[in-house]
Amino acid sequence: MDRFAKNEIIALLDEHPRFNLGESTSRDLMLGELLDGGVMERLAAVRLGYGSSQGDEGLRKHVANLLEVT
Repeated sequence: MDRFAKNEIIALLDEHPRFNLGESTSRDLMLGELLDGGVMERLAAVRLGYGSSQGDEGLRKHVANLLEVT
């Protein structure tokens, strides 16, 4: 069977990244593969409800630190 020419999207079909949050071509994950030892305890303390339209402040700070911006 003929195949489409290689490109960034089609190439993902032949690769298996551990976590691929941007595409739907990777294998299905089990929840346990995403959780480390302390995650369940941290999740138990998460309040469910409407958040800020700006997103979580802690996550914004973490991303800003990674990108070295304020």
